Amino acid sequence: SSEIFLVDKLDQIAAEVSRRLQNRNIAGKTLTLKIKYSDFILQTRSKTLPFYINAKELILEHAKLLLFQEKLQNSVRLVGISISKLISSDVILGLNSI
Repeated sequence: SSEIFLVDKLDQIAAEVSRRLQNRNIAGKTLTLKIKYSDFILQTRSKTLPFYINAKELILEHAKLLLFQEKLQNSVRLVGISISKLISSDVILGLNSI
């Protein structure tokens, strides 16, 4: 079904976002999911977490929660994930050692 296809697509996108974040040694607190429907209406859903993330599994988990928090309005044309409220992973490691 289209939900399975969307989850597969989110998995691929989460892997790429995670790779980019980890390559730059950064993590973020706010995950935004953009959904563009076949009628070109764009919907944005976001969530600010109480912790920083850059791991694919966490990005995917929260993206799926956002995707399924309400019924999809139409067939989906494009989907995207972004992470914001960024911080250096070195700072997080420093905070965790206090």
